[in-house]
Amino acid sequence: MADKSFSENPHSANFRNVSGKAKTTTMKRTNIILTIISLLTISSCSTEISIEKYIDLNSTLTLTINKTNDQTGLTESETRKIEPNSEKFKKLIDWANNNLDNWKSTPASYITKVAVTQNNFRLLYNQDFVVIGFTDNDGKAQQYSKTVEKGELDFLTGVSWATFRDTVNVGFVMTFKYPDNLVAESIENGRCVGEPIKPEVLDGSVTNSMRWCIWMNDTTESAPIDSLISEQRYFFKGQIKEQRENIIINNENAIRVTFKSNNQNDPYRQMIYFKKYSTLFEIINNFGTDKDFETFYNSLTIDETKKPSH
Repeated sequence: MADKSFSENPHSANFRNVSGKAKTTTMKRTNIILTIISLLTISSCSTEISIEKYIDLNSTLTLTINKTNDQTGLTESETRKIEPNSEKFKKLIDWANNNLDNWKSTPASYITKVAVTQNNFRLLYNQDFVVIGFTDNDGKAQQYSKTVEKGELDFLTGVSWATFRDTVNVGFVMTFKYPDNLVAESIENGRCVGEPIKPEVLDGSVTNSMRWCIWMNDTTESAPIDSLISEQRYFFKGQIKEQRENIIINNENAIRVTFKSNNQNDPYRQMIYFKKYSTLFEIINNFGTDKDFETFYNSLTIDETKKPSH
């Protein structure tokens, strides 16, 4: 009887119902927690990625550097080329090979200061993290991020120097160094370095902005140095302050002349003059005071062509 009365006790039936609901609720909570843990585990999984699979090692990379103009506060972009055989290209590939793992998938959008691109590949760098995007073998867009040491890829924005070498037909060999994001070429009786431009911008033959130029003239035909200096004054409209100083270029005595104008719209000019091998050399800096210009002209070497021995 006791057993029967217990089974028919309404309080006992309610207890069984409550107990069943509690178990069901507990199971649901457990499933939700397990699902969340699973999702977090999937999202935090790292992937091994070889960047070499997604770029052409024989093609140029485009480097874009975003900077804030101190005067206007606006963002300005500078574009450079990273050539396949350059030191910067090799450094980037070495870095990629040493950073194959710990890449994590990310759907976010990023604004960075430095971007390296080639076709469907992009690498974004912002001091302490890197983001890469590419199209995989199935044609799907992928994006991954990775934390790096601060400044680890700063070499991308640093200036590397290339060497220009040319045999001049008057009997000597000229060499100098220039930033590898610029172009060096022969232009008439000069050798000029500048930003790459489309040939049609000027006369169809010049492919750089002629930031720095080395002009050469026979000393017997060239105008006096003072006359050449005076010619540079025609570019100015304001009052000019002229500064002259003696320097050494390639073991030769030279004179450096700097023009500064009180008119903000006037150009900047710095000229260097010296003579060697019956040639008058005129080196002109057309664009603002630049520490790199000093490195450029100090790297200049001019050596007489050796005649073959008989």
